[in-house]
Amino acid sequence: MRRFTVFSTLGLSNRLKVLASGQVLAAAAGAELELLWPLTDACAAPFDALFAAPRDPRVTIRTVDEAAVAGLPSYVGWGAAPPDLLRARGPHTVVGHMSWLVRPDLYAGHIPLWPAVGPALSSVTPIAPLSARIEAFVAEHFRPFVIGVHLRRGDFHTERPDAVGNTAAALARVDQHLQTHRDAAVFLCTDEAVDAPAPSLRAVFAARYGERMLPAATTNLTRDSLAGIEDAVVDLFLLRMTHLVIGTASSSFSALAAFGRDVTFEETDGTGHSHSDLLERRLGRLGLRGLVMRLARHELGHEPPTFEAAWRSVVDSRWGASAARPVRRLLAHWRRWR
Repeated sequence: MRRFTVFSTLGLSNRLKVLASGQVLAAAAGAELELLWPLTDACAAPFDALFAAPRDPRVTIRTVDEAAVAGLPSYVGWGAAPPDLLRARGPHTVVGHMSWLVRPDLYAGHIPLWPAVGPALSSVTPIAPLSARIEAFVAEHFRPFVIGVHLRRGDFHTERPDAVGNTAAALARVDQHLQTHRDAAVFLCTDEAVDAPAPSLRAVFAARYGERMLPAATTNLTRDSLAGIEDAVVDLFLLRMTHLVIGTASSSFSALAAFGRDVTFEETDGTGHSHSDLLERRLGRLGLRGLVMRLARHELGHEPPTFEAAWRSVVDSRWGASAARPVRRLLAHWRRWR
């Protein structure tokens, strides 16, 4: 039988994306799936300390040292696209990636597989002690309608300073939804540092929403410890039980809180616009938007339906992945040049 080996060296939500989409592709290809779960600073907890073993006997998950994946084929980086595993040749294919391996935007054969990714993600369940923590918190604190809010901080202070400035936008979204859901509770998850300047995010939300505000379910914010990743699992799965999610632009943790569920998901950044809107505006001011659209028409063979679709087709092209890194640096310094 063919075998796929997949892995991610990044954080919890990136790994869950690789696992869920890898399962779907392996099932479609009639292949066995092996997921390598390396212990890194981004995720220092073994898989079996967080999640129950997969029910599918064709899926194997092994926790390994980071050195075990060093040198393996990896497609990681801004704009890097994974290969199409459905077209992989040979008995064994190895792919490291940072996100979904099922890519209907790139490979036509993946289009009918995309609906299966959500159920595959939902099949991943925390181990009994973590599930008990989640269920106890829901029983004690949740209301019939809960607005989940995830405000990413941490490394976003340097990677996405515009996204970190989304507190006001998130508050405005919560205020708007409370006009419709007047009895709703507000559940906030954040990796804001415990020594962040006052007032903290939690203090800001508590002052604004009072008794609507649910207490913090977790306290450990470190990725490089077992306790920190356990708390991240609790937060993620609690967010996945809320009824509406307001997240941070470009945060995979935010997006995963709503993925595969029939709930509203809204992402915010410091401009009040989506990440795609922000990127389009920046490229427009640099005079590059038109170039992106022309390149996308060449890649797609037709007019792209949206700027986001155009941008993705360009960065996922053969030359786009190698060109993306300097473009990213260019955009990161854009604010200094205005």
